Amino acid sequence: MRISPLLAAALAASVSAQGQLIGLGYDPAVVNVPVILQQTLCQPGARLCPAVGMVNPLAVPWAGGAAYNGRNESMWTTDGILIVETRLRNCQPICRVPAARALGPASFAGGLEILPGPGVMYQVESLPGVAQLHRWDISVCPPVLTASCQLPLPSPQHVCGGIAIDEVNGEIFYATSVFGALGPANVVLGAPLNNPCNIVCRIPVQGCGTLVMGALRGFCFDECRQVMHLTDGNQTLSLRRAGAGPCQFAQIACCAASPNTGPYGWVGVDVEPQHAQPVGAACFGVNCVPCPNMALGTIGDPVLGNPTFQLEVTGAPVASVMAIGLSPGGCNVPGLPLLCGNWHPTLGSTFFLPSVPVGGALPCQGTATLPLPIPTNFGLCGAPLCFQGVIVCLASGSPGLALTNAVNVVLN
Repeated sequence: MRISPLLAAALAASVSAQGQLIGLGYDPAVVNVPVILQQTLCQPGARLCPAVGMVNPLAVPWAGGAAYNGRNESMWTTDGILIVETRLRNCQPICRVPAARALGPASFAGGLEILPGPGVMYQVESLPGVAQLHRWDISVCPPVLTASCQLPLPSPQHVCGGIAIDEVNGEIFYATSVFGALGPANVVLGAPLNNPCNIVCRIPVQGCGTLVMGALRGFCFDECRQVMHLTDGNQTLSLRRAGAGPCQFAQIACCAASPNTGPYGWVGVDVEPQHAQPVGAACFGVNCVPCPNMALGTIGDPVLGNPTFQLEVTGAPVASVMAIGLSPGGCNVPGLPLLCGNWHPTLGSTFFLPSVPVGGALPCQGTATLPLPIPTNFGLCGAPLCFQGVIVCLASGSPGLALTNAVNVVLN
């Protein structure tokens, strides 16, 4: 049974209104260590993890970048010399590789971007007047460099401080500036993703609302909302696509305090996806061992194109079978009374995914996973789903029934 076509057929499109950034923050006073930060735009930000392996201060002002990896719920960060992947749930580094610096020792990595579907990461390096784009296969660790190309910059003084990709329209963008000048002459360059060093258009970036923008240090693209976010480290400018041309964008917002977290400034940003959220509680009927820590959750984020997304039950009764119900729309709270507890998917539109056995060593250490690859279909942007599991307990003489908690998911 193929799951992805079921999702595509069952869901209608809706666009998320989230403006959540995640990225790499540096303390300009060099007192605090570099950190991974998150911020809902224009709200106070928060520290998530120390950025292990990153040095402070940066070798050059345009060095540094960050990209979120929905496959691993992790951040890739670079200080311009080293690239490190950090798993956010425990703040542990899980992969690292030297940045590609084909332009020589005076060149430094200035931006990262990830496409979850093919499992690739783009990295740009730059020195005044020229930049080089590299493509890494990050489905393996250490990553493997697979392609690169060189592009000219707007002037001999410009460098590239960030990159962003709009996979919907097949475009890649480069944030370029003259660092250290009285005026940074910010220009965003656009190119086809299938010919990424063939610059076809330019977007001058002068101000953030009524404020003057400094040199651009971070850049990301929200594909579902068709919005690009540019930051000079202290303020973030948002531009929305305003026409069919590759560089037709209009300013829609300016956050004057971004990342708005203590002394930190952005040196790399990405859009943080909406993560899966648990709803309700598990329950156990007769003939089921009551396992107090049973939980239904996810492996990876529900980002469009993620081929490794999975549902996972842990702490469940062993020698049992789980069938997961799925309905379009968000989970209902408090839900409908059913079996031993409450059922949160919409009952009239629920269908069940293939059942999976639950195995484990001890009575309440049962685990099971169900792969649920998410198609790269941007028509599903913002589509809500509700999952909940029915457990058939088979350890005793007579079968029993239990319910897992529900999981609310928004494809984004």
